[in-house]
Amino acid sequence: MARVKKCHFITCAFDVLLIIVCTAICLHVSEAKVYKKGLSIDYSQALVYQTISKRDSCLLNALDANEVNNTTEIKHPYSARKCSFDLFMKDTLFISGHPNEIRSTEPAYKIALTINFMTDYSLDRKLYEIEVDFVNEKIYLLTINGTYEVYKLAVLDTKGKYYSIILTDLDAPSQLALDPAVGLLFIAQQSSILRAGMDGSSPSLIVKKSGIARMLTIDRTSERLYWASHVNIESVNYDGEDRRVVLPISLRMPLGLAFVSNRLYWLKPVTGLDEKPEIWSCDVDGATGACRTSNQLPHNGDYIKGYDFKEMRLTLDSAVNPCKSNNGGCQQLCLLSNSSSTGYSCACKLGQRLNADRKTCNSAAQEEFLLYAQGRFLLGKSLDRLGTDAEDTPNFADVIYPTGMRIKFLALNKVPSVTCDVRDGLVMYSEDKGIYKQDLFTPIKYGDQIDESQDSYYAQVAHLAVDWVSKNLYLSIISTRLSNFVIAVHPYAGIGSPPPVSGVEKYSYLYIFPSHDWIIESIAVHPNRGYIFLGVSERTGEHSGVYRFNSDGTDKKLLYNRQNVTSLAVDYKEDRLYWICQDGTTLESAKIDDAATDSRKLDVLNMKTVSVDSKWAYVSNYTGVWRVDKLSGTLVTKLKNVNPGEGMLAGTMIFSAESQPLLDDHPCAVNRGGCQRLCFAVPDINEAVGLKKKCGCLTGETLQADGRTCV
Repeated sequence: MARVKKCHFITCAFDVLLIIVCTAICLHVSEAKVYKKGLSIDYSQALVYQTISKRDSCLLNALDANEVNNTTEIKHPYSARKCSFDLFMKDTLFISGHPNEIRSTEPAYKIALTINFMTDYSLDRKLYEIEVDFVNEKIYLLTINGTYEVYKLAVLDTKGKYYSIILTDLDAPSQLALDPAVGLLFIAQQSSILRAGMDGSSPSLIVKKSGIARMLTIDRTSERLYWASHVNIESVNYDGEDRRVVLPISLRMPLGLAFVSNRLYWLKPVTGLDEKPEIWSCDVDGATGACRTSNQLPHNGDYIKGYDFKEMRLTLDSAVNPCKSNNGGCQQLCLLSNSSSTGYSCACKLGQRLNADRKTCNSAAQEEFLLYAQGRFLLGKSLDRLGTDAEDTPNFADVIYPTGMRIKFLALNKVPSVTCDVRDGLVMYSEDKGIYKQDLFTPIKYGDQIDESQDSYYAQVAHLAVDWVSKNLYLSIISTRLSNFVIAVHPYAGIGSPPPVSGVEKYSYLYIFPSHDWIIESIAVHPNRGYIFLGVSERTGEHSGVYRFNSDGTDKKLLYNRQNVTSLAVDYKEDRLYWICQDGTTLESAKIDDAATDSRKLDVLNMKTVSVDSKWAYVSNYTGVWRVDKLSGTLVTKLKNVNPGEGMLAGTMIFSAESQPLLDDHPCAVNRGGCQRLCFAVPDINEAVGLKKKCGCLTGETLQADGRTCV
């Protein structure tokens, strides 16, 4: 019988500790073998194919491009449906199955996007294509589902420190390819292929063809790109020239393409509902560019990507990376580009812009920009990237994350009214009976609904305007009880402030027009003068024009008799009112206390909105925006970088503190002037600032004897 060795307590504890440490080390080594030291891919060339399991998890397998029977599973600890992925050499897998996260199998790259994405949709929607710049260690994200996100190309560094939007206004993109050796990127769109520098510079369409399959792949060695149509798989060089037919196909287009060495792979669709697409391949003849012989591989998949690790290693060893040393001198992002003489350019994270040295960044981008609604999103473009000059490139023009609105899509019969409070970074917009408040700089899925009680008094919200000092939202509504237009006001909460109203009724009705023949076409507010302005059309025309009210709805006055004033804007520094006339081509203005008007005929049709800054007026119709000298009406220039696809536009305005100045000693500026519900600053020449405070209550409430509280 073997003897049991007795041990001292300390010795036993040491042995146990040694076992624990050894076990931990073994586990660490085991984990490192899979994640840190590599992905268990032993092939020099590989095709990675993705399949969706019955458990809806994203399964990845690598196939040896030189021996198709050799496959290995790429293990990763993430569960996702329809995931996007890319490999950083053989060492790291970047994967995303949800819009607000990108994960990595390399601990050094445990990244999370630095922006709070507005979407929270379920994991069964693939929103992005991921491509890794393996030379410069940047991650590129292409939005491929425009229902839930604006179509855009974004970039972030692999540590997740800096995130920026390179391009928006893409044409239903679906796939992205990078060639960091020459600083180019390619995007497959619904009827074209776009080429640009990897910083988004010099974008151009090198393939234009209807019926093109929304997929592509590139051969970095021969510098050619491949795509498919209904009848052929074709290729061109990086300049879009030397077009060749690679392979005639059936009427069913491939579902994916990949290229490894001289071999092309594609996913062939099958008829069975439960069957996975077949993986086919062929060797491409270098002289003719055509497939020699096509072969079906003994594998099926839902998505494919090709990797020539030998070629990638040669590129890493031989390519000049100007960003490698000291980040190219860039403070934040250094991006490769073939459009620059230096081979790179600097960029800033979203919300910042480059200084004059083109290296360092400042936070001024969000202090002044053009804000507008496009499709179902709110976008903001930098004023120096609008496309007024040939040098205004569209890359890095976005200064805010495109924010979703609680509407389906803009339409001619359903155009929301949009207004903003610059000081609090808020946008408010209407949708039928709903009014929504959105924080522009902390994007979420949807804005907060202001009127969740759905007031039965009105059928539809027509127009909105904001008093950013008193925190009053003015709105014109169509009454269901009277079929008349009504001016109403709603007290809203600024950032960090509690809601001023918690009851059912949230409005005060200031003025009811005498009949349904009176239609409110537009509304504007001048908080520093205590006025509301309305553009009103009346059936006979006798009472049509621009009206002025005090901020509490009293003292109605017809200032200018005009038919169908479709938009109003106030130049707050000059105390000047601008409006668009009935013909949709005439812009007029006048001092708010002067009967004399100036008229300017513009070479723009069907103008719908106008906004002004210190020098310019910005006018828009439903598809475009123009900048014009606000005093002379000359220098009319279309903004080519705003809505180039000519989708539906609404609510164009300048977002800047200068456009909403604060008056010293404004009586409602602090805590609503002490009013419980509403604070109105009404004109009074006897007051030093020309305004006096007047508290108000909501409909159904009574102002008490203290002049402040409501019951």
